Amino acid sequence: MARKIAVRYLRMEVWSADHELFHSGQPGDKFYIIVKGEVKILEPCQSVLKEVNRLGSGVAFGER
Repeated sequence: MARKIAVRYLRMEVWSADHELFHSGQPGDKFYIIVKGEVKILEPCQSVLKEVNRLGSGVAFGER
């Protein structure tokens, strides 16, 4: 039953390693579940981006 509901409402998306999902301050309109791979969370620090967290397979994030 849960699988049927998930298939109906969820959409699989695949991105390249350098794809940016969103930027801070953008309106949140998606909920992400990492099936395979990792997502880096970056924040500006002086003139460069600094990695502040890394999320892996099975982790969910975004708007709920």
